[in-house]
This record gives sequence, structure tokens and C-alpha cells, in this order.
Amino acid sequence: MAEVLLNQEQIKEIIPHRAPFLLIDEVLSMEVGKKVVARKYIKEDDFWFKGHFPDYPVVPGVLMLEMCAQAGAGSRVLLQCFPCLKTRAR
Repeated sequence: MAEVLLNQEQIKEIIPHRAPFLLIDEVLSMEVGKKVVARKYIKEDDFWFKGHFPDYPVVPGVLMLEMCAQAGAGSRVLLQCFPCLKTRAR
């Protein structure tokens, strides 16, 4: 398993989202302002599975987009708070 760069408590210090709408659990890697790899642990009892195709549970696409947005927002906020993290193009 990949090493965790930011755990959920550290993520909460960066973005304002809280359960049940904090949709990332860990950040695994980040190139600030360019790329972020985050993880969300999906459980059978997650709230969206009860009504979203109950016989064939899938994560709704809108929530997948929100997961991406939260991961990206975390990377963007870090860049704004710590501009020295910005990598310079060569």
C-alpha cells in the first residue's frame, strides 16, 4: 500500500468539508498546482448506495467529480498558502 502524505485529519485542516461530504480519506502524492493522487475508502453501507441503483450499487458520478474537486482544492489551497511549493518550469 502507498505511503500516506496527508491523512483525513490533515485534509480537514486544508478544506472545510466534513462527514458525510468529506469525500477523500487520504492524499498519497502531490505535485502542488499540477497533480494530486487521493484515496477514498468505499464501504457497502455508504449513504449513496441505499438509493442509487440498490440492486447494482455504484458510486454516483457527481460524487466522483466532487472527490476530484476536493483533492484538487487541497492542492490549490496548499499552493496559495505556501507559494514556495510551486515548481518552476524549466
